[in-house]
Amino acid sequence: MQRLFAIIWLTWKAAFRFKLFWVVGVLLLVTVVGLPLVIKHDGSARGFTQILLTYTLGMITTLLGLITL
Repeated sequence: MQRLFAIIWLTWKAAFRFKLFWVVGVLLLVTVVGLPLVIKHDGSARGFTQILLTYTLGMITTLLGLITL
């Protein structure tokens, strides 16, 4: 168990050192907050929810997928 925690600790240190954590955090924040403000919907609650879920979750999935490469 101690080895596992050592690996986790080193991974977190590397993420902060390479600024990966901060870049991903900013990109996710821009995606979640900025994308619904930029993309226009038809004015209905259903349209807004569809835009919010479809594009936001799509961008988050893409971002996290690219980061794992």
